[in-house]
Amino acid sequence: MAIWTISAAPDNDGWDHVITDEHGAETARAWDGNPLASDPPSASGSIACLRSGWVGGEGHPEDGVFTSSFETWAKAGAERFGERWPEVAARYERIWVWPHARHVLSDTQSIFTNVRDDGGPLAGAGVLLEPTALLTASMIEAAEDHLMRTADTLFDHVRTEAVIVSNAVVVEPADGAAVGPSGPAMRPAPAHAGVVPVELLRRLTRMALDAGKPVVLYGDNVEAQRATLAV
Repeated sequence: MAIWTISAAPDNDGWDHVITDEHGAETARAWDGNPLASDPPSASGSIACLRSGWVGGEGHPEDGVFTSSFETWAKAGAERFGERWPEVAARYERIWVWPHARHVLSDTQSIFTNVRDDGGPLAGAGVLLEPTALLTASMIEAAEDHLMRTADTLFDHVRTEAVIVSNAVVVEPADGAAVGPSGPAMRPAPAHAGVVPVELLRRLTRMALDAGKPVVLYGDNVEAQRATLAV
């Protein structure tokens, strides 16, 4: 049973997160910046994990809050992604994309469409899948339908490399970054604390492990999360 963790990157080298495997070995480094607008950090020796990017302001990506813009999901975002992502990906030996509801790859369908296109921008890239990060605040009441659709479609996919099992909290709209076309922002939270029912997260955990995918937990109180998820 592979339970990995994602924590703040310890080195001041531009990366935001480090992902370690069940033995504590570094597997990947992740960056929360916008690869469609700026250059990501240099290769670290492990897998590079980048967002699919967005069009518009920066928001507060360091806190998991991204700008919400219709342009991101429209032609402008798709075109910019198609131009920029292959250029960025070529800098790394291995690369994963980390989708989010406020990014170009924002939902199950957009992810599936891109990973099945072997000649598209994501050619050769893996997916670090965080199902709850694809939810918007308006989806919480129907979270089971949305999360199970993601699991059924993508957990078994050969390009899905690992699954982050996280909860989420709704961000109070204190500034413009927290509101947008998709409503209030959602911020990731440890599995045992948030608005998504833990029963759903347990199901996601079992489904991911049954599909042979490592489950990744945020590095805050991992033991409490494992107890909550029964792993």
